[in-house]
Amino acid sequence: MDSVLIDTDCVATIVSSALEVYNKETSGYIMSRPNRIVKKIEGKRTRVVNLSYAYPFQTDKRTPTYVFHKNTSAATRVIDSLFAMGVELIGGFHSHIYPHDTAYISDNDVAYAIGEMKILEENGIHLNRWLELIIA
Repeated sequence: MDSVLIDTDCVATIVSSALEVYNKETSGYIMSRPNRIVKKIEGKRTRVVNLSYAYPFQTDKRTPTYVFHKNTSAATRVIDSLFAMGVELIGGFHSHIYPHDTAYISDNDVAYAIGEMKILEENGIHLNRWLELIIA
């Protein structure tokens, strides 16, 4: 597994997205600059995935226990725009709302990530892995 570094701007976007709809789940994509960067971790130079950007989905259908794309054409436009900007899609993020859920990834979360990868594949974008961040 690659080491991951999350930029403060990326964290701020994810946290503000969760706070905006604090009583419902939120979700979005996380992206990286195309080139891996090298950081010193525990005294060793290590290539890391630098999570630079987060894009929260504004049109998602949200409940306290689930979130899904209400407008799939909006999700497709987001994907096209991200790739036009030259960023690399790494995965997604979503929140879990207390007391309805925990900070752990669930079977539904895994199925959701697989579904996201299928949507991307249908749009000509192949990802061989997915990183999902859970905010709780």
